[in-house]
Amino acid sequence: MITKAQWSSDSRSILFLAEESGGRQRLFRVGIVNHALTALTPDEINVEDFSESGGTVVFSAKSAPTTQRKSLPGVHINSDAVVVTGLALPDILFPDRHEDSGSPELPRDLWVKRGTRLTRINPVSGDGGWHFPESAAVQFRPAISPDGSAFIAAKPAAQIPTAWTGFQFASDKYRFEKLDIKRDPSGLIWSWPWQYVYVNPSRHEVFPLVDAPSAVQAGYYDPFFASWSHDGKRVLVTSTYLPTESAVKGVSPPCAVAVFTVADRTTSCVA
Repeated sequence: MITKAQWSSDSRSILFLAEESGGRQRLFRVGIVNHALTALTPDEINVEDFSESGGTVVFSAKSAPTTQRKSLPGVHINSDAVVVTGLALPDILFPDRHEDSGSPELPRDLWVKRGTRLTRINPVSGDGGWHFPESAAVQFRPAISPDGSAFIAAKPAAQIPTAWTGFQFASDKYRFEKLDIKRDPSGLIWSWPWQYVYVNPSRHEVFPLVDAPSAVQAGYYDPFFASWSHDGKRVLVTSTYLPTESAVKGVSPPCAVAVFTVADRTTSCVA
């Protein structure tokens, strides 16, 4: 099965995902003139989505599956009843399910390929370990600068400052102050907020565009999108909060469209 076919930025080839044995997806490039077919990723990496510009390819991939869920199965009262207090909803609904390569709950990794070099952007171990957030992976495709030197991705927020309780939400069913902030913000928790980040692999730069999260859990249901200006000096992003000093609940709404200027690292809301 071939999916997500798209033109290369130089219009000389087409990139696409092809399903291989075991259900894994691999990224390929086929030339328009010579019809040469080239695999851009190893067969052991399960590619989920990708972007390409200026010869640089950025793609998200599902991490290797674990053998079984780590959650407790619950305490059996009798053959028909189980205590489910404290269990995650998937464990309640699917108590016998094992994680596999197609599970949406698998963590994602973020990779960049430039020339023949393949690099994983996110360290998944150590104090700075993190994963490409699942809530971003299913809604947002990283945007690469025209020259291919940098791109906009998503990264879990390192912490949830008190000021973030002042952000306006469309519903009170979810709010940052209701999160257990002691849990690991590595990107494995769907509800943990993530931020748009600027990534320059050659300079080893990864930093948030703004000191504020995206509005992914705010209940506004806006799309998540990033687009570079043709000169690579600015980036348009959608559905993000902007920094606020207020901790008064619900006073700062998200910005529908914001523009980030690379040179001075400033962001302004335009809509």
